[in-house]
Amino acid sequence: MLRRILAMSLVPLATVAVSNCGSSSSGTTKTTGNGSVFALVGDAPFCDVLAFRAAITDLFITEVAGSTVGPHILNPLTSFIHVDFNQLRGFSTILGIDSSVPAGTYVQGKLKLSEQELVVFDPTQNPPIRVVGTTLTTGNKPITVDINPPLVVPPPINGRNQVAALKIDLDLAHSVEVDARGQITGTINPILLMTPVPSDPATGFGEMDDVIGYIRQVDTSSSNPNFIGDFSLQLLSGSGPSILTSLTSSTQLCAPATVSNQICSPVPLNQLPTDSVVEVDGNLDAQGNFVASTVQIENQASVAQNKLGFIGYVLPTGTDASGRFTVTKDPNGDVTQFNFFLAEEEPDPGLASDVPPDSVVVVNVPSTAIYQSSSPSTNFAHLDFGPTAIAVGQELVVHGAFTKPPSSVTATGTLAPTTVAADSIYLKPQTHEGAFVQLLAQGSDDRTGGFILKPCASLFAGPGAPPAPIYVFTSPLTSFLNVVGLSRLTPQASLLVKGLLFYEAQPVAVNGVTTPPGSYVLLARQVHQLP
Repeated sequence: MLRRILAMSLVPLATVAVSNCGSSSSGTTKTTGNGSVFALVGDAPFCDVLAFRAAITDLFITEVAGSTVGPHILNPLTSFIHVDFNQLRGFSTILGIDSSVPAGTYVQGKLKLSEQELVVFDPTQNPPIRVVGTTLTTGNKPITVDINPPLVVPPPINGRNQVAALKIDLDLAHSVEVDARGQITGTINPILLMTPVPSDPATGFGEMDDVIGYIRQVDTSSSNPNFIGDFSLQLLSGSGPSILTSLTSSTQLCAPATVSNQICSPVPLNQLPTDSVVEVDGNLDAQGNFVASTVQIENQASVAQNKLGFIGYVLPTGTDASGRFTVTKDPNGDVTQFNFFLAEEEPDPGLASDVPPDSVVVVNVPSTAIYQSSSPSTNFAHLDFGPTAIAVGQELVVHGAFTKPPSSVTATGTLAPTTVAADSIYLKPQTHEGAFVQLLAQGSDDRTGGFILKPCASLFAGPGAPPAPIYVFTSPLTSFLNVVGLSRLTPQASLLVKGLLFYEAQPVAVNGVTTPPGSYVLLARQVHQLP
């Protein structure tokens, strides 16, 4: 059974479109029947940008360049879907779906952005963020992009729909204009690419890492003999689609952690709790099914009790003795409080005045909080995540109840912030940009080893110190893009590294290298060398 999906990712922006049956469209290449098109969307990161949020509508593909007659709009983009491109850096999530794309060859696409908002880290502000007024150079007009090479939507074969995929890349780093001093001007010149995604019979259209949403419904059986069941996954805080996530007998269903650093505890499919926030690793197969390999089930949300899953970045509450940004800790080094930039919340509580996206909340961490890292396959070194391991710059999922701010103002004349009492904190995979500094270790496979990355984000620095180095470690499963392996990394090369970012208060040994105390340690799932 074809699962109709539109997906978004952030490094590069990817769109895959798939359709099943539907209407006609004018064009030069016509065949009988309809194909299926998936759309994925993503973005390349930009240092110190915390969020670039926009509404996406009017995604068209057409068979005749420049044609205004008969372009096919990819459903359901007839309404606004709100996406934070920056929050999806290096990852993919489902944006929407169509099942009515006529078979044919499509050479051009159009996409419209609106209601855009850009938020940057600014330590001179309180809280330390700044909303930048933006202007799109395209105005209210759709952005027109040639599909290169053209997207071929095949007709059905033996009555079975075929699947095609189209990748849409948003290059945020080159879309945000800066002045001669490197300051963001607020002008956004969207740089988009649209490219068909090849399909492999075994792996389909590739992996989709850390897809976040919440479970709406569970089915304990499937008409497809390859699957044991599925669940309906609601995406993008409710503004995106609800998609079917197919499960196989080898899918790992990891129960919510009841103690810190709990090894994946399997949960039966018939006990999978609805309204739970989940992080899913999987792939989009050649038949258009989103198939999960690992499902990390986290806390159940309750809008009635103000209990949500808050997704975002750790911001500083002060500086340490070295002058770098830090969070509030007790004498034992355990975190007690940190500022948290809210990029997304699952589910959307419909209370924008209380916990609006692109705002800062204060997370209070009791001694009873549970700590867990998601993506077990990425944590190949089996590092622990605990109260000493929270650090500025990490991307987390914080589960807990929020409390509305009082109406009174603080001593500085600002409204008191919304607070969140953390029940559990999950370390989420994320992507970091920086410069290659030094090779630390290299195995015979040229994949296993480690190196030092100098991050470009000033979150890792401070008013009195340069950026803290990140110790990156790789494994045989680490993928390398635009570079064959560790031996080809060159000094000052610009890299995007995706993985789990730990903070180790004490020395830790990985791949034969021992890190200094107080180090950032990134276990890499992917190393991408930029051109």
